[in-house]
Amino acid sequence: MELSVSSETTASHGYKLSWPESSHPDELDEEFDTFPTSRSHDAVRMRYDRLKTVADRIQHQDLLFVLFSLCEVVIFYATPFRVVVLVTGLYNLRHPR
Repeated sequence: MELSVSSETTASHGYKLSWPESSHPDELDEEFDTFPTSRSHDAVRMRYDRLKTVADRIQHQDLLFVLFSLCEVVIFYATPFRVVVLVTGLYNLRHPR
C-alpha cells in the first residue's frame, strides 16, 4: 500500500490559508528584517506606531469585555436561578420573525 500526499492537500503547506496576497509589502519587510534591524529609524518608528494603535484597540475591547462580564455577574447573582431559567425559556419560545 503506497500513500502519497501532495503538497496542495497538506494543511501545513497550504499557503493560501494565510492569504499572502493580502499582506502589505511593509508587513513582509518587517517579518524578514534582521535583528538588530537594518532599516531606517523612520521605518521602525512607523512599525512601532502601528503596533501601539493595535494594542490600544485590544485594551479598549478588554475593558468592554470586563465591564460586560461584571454586569452579567451582578445580574445573575441578584436574580434567583428559577427566574433566569424562566426568562431564558420564554426568550427561546418567542415567535420567529
